Amino acid sequence: MIIPNTIYFSRKLKDQFPHIAREIETKLKEEDVKPKWLDQTNDIWVRDYMPLQMNDTYFIHYTYYPDYLMRSLEDRASITNPIRLEQKLLICEGKVVVNLPLILDGGNAVITDRHVIMTEKVLAENCRDRYSNENAVSNQIRKKMKLEPLFIHWNKKEKYGHTDWLVRYLGGPTNMVIVATNEEMTMDVSISAIRKLNEVQCYDVREFKLDNPTVNSWAYLNYVQVNNIVLMPTVAEPNNDAEAKEKLSRLFREANQEVKIITIDCQDLIKNGGALHCISWNIKI
Repeated sequence: MIIPNTIYFSRKLKDQFPHIAREIETKLKEEDVKPKWLDQTNDIWVRDYMPLQMNDTYFIHYTYYPDYLMRSLEDRASITNPIRLEQKLLICEGKVVVNLPLILDGGNAVITDRHVIMTEKVLAENCRDRYSNENAVSNQIRKKMKLEPLFIHWNKKEKYGHTDWLVRYLGGPTNMVIVATNEEMTMDVSISAIRKLNEVQCYDVREFKLDNPTVNSWAYLNYVQVNNIVLMPTVAEPNNDAEAKEKLSRLFREANQEVKIITIDCQDLIKNGGALHCISWNIKI
């Protein structure tokens, strides 16, 4: 399991959400972590278009051309092509970047030691024109990512079709995966994830459920880690914020990871459809 030691954000975050950028920067610097700021981005959601790290030197480039950004010229103009950033930050530093010829969002790829967990949105976007069926898409993933794909249900009420708010991999001695079961609207996705993960019989599947979840409780698993620091979103719901932090801390301990959880107020980000994992790119260099 890769533990990232470097974290990037778009410089646009400082313009659009200066209070959040300031809180992140201040709290990370208190832990001797200096965040890095990406130029040449068209929006703040860097997780969606920056490469996926498979090991210390091997990264995956993919086509970020999601259907939800095809509806207007303004939306299309917000799409970032990361090639120049890949060249500067990875290739020039001796890393290998391989092209996966699929339309994909980085937020729809949770990587474990054996699988890449994705919603079926990746099938919906790639089986229209590019590939004939699921097996053809799966073969591309196996060839380039060198992992087995594990597709879970996509509830179209959640247009992004991401997995990084729902499923997170902690590894450890029991090979732990946590699945959020807080969101009634997408409970079918949670149930699908639990069923699929149990079927492969190689994970310790744990539910992440609050006593009194709300519509914002999905955000808690959209945390981001750098070294032993975990930045966890809070949603201005004191009881749930405290319960989420306690439960997440316990799960990390049980996965043999000694981490410090630091909270970031993400109310304004959540209103725009994302949280901390969505706006960050954390890698090991």
